Amino acid sequence: MAENETLDLWSPSSRRWQQLLTKFEDDKSPEEIAEEATRCLYRTFKGLVDILPLKDLLNAAKRGPAAVEAIARCCPEAGEYAELIAQCSVMTSDPTELMKNVLFATYNRFLDQIEMKLLGPPPWLDVSEFSHVRYQVAALIKGDVDHLAQQVSENPTRRPRMPGRSLKQKEQDQRAMLGMSIGVHRSGTYG
Repeated sequence: MAENETLDLWSPSSRRWQQLLTKFEDDKSPEEIAEEATRCLYRTFKGLVDILPLKDLLNAAKRGPAAVEAIARCCPEAGEYAELIAQCSVMTSDPTELMKNVLFATYNRFLDQIEMKLLGPPPWLDVSEFSHVRYQVAALIKGDVDHLAQQVSENPTRRPRMPGRSLKQKEQDQRAMLGMSIGVHRSGTYG
């Protein structure tokens, strides 16, 4: 990986997350946005395995946030991600739970930036509309985040692989989302 990994949406290393912005701009469904968000998380952490001492950071979390912070300071290529791991280690020392928190924190950091981009002048007219889609997507990616967190925590030196999703699983996710979206009217495009 030539450039540093960063949590900045506009960095060249974050092109994968700019594709997520495009899904919002193109008024894609929450399911399509969730698929892209999952791909973004997997691609991001696949690249981080090569430049971030995830094993050391996860082991340090068992000793406490100060130990994680000490290692994070030595990670110039992915310092923002190392710092995010240090911040999340305050909440838990369990490697799988820590990685779940880091993954959702990564998702939220990029979504905050996407929200700022889209919530200026129209087409986004309503913060609650964006928030509704954002939380639908978070609910849809939860299973994939759990799977990715498990992969990374069990073998932090191995590049994670995206799981195949069966048609049955996709249909179950869509039915669950239908229950969340009944009564919500989309007042036009959100991107």
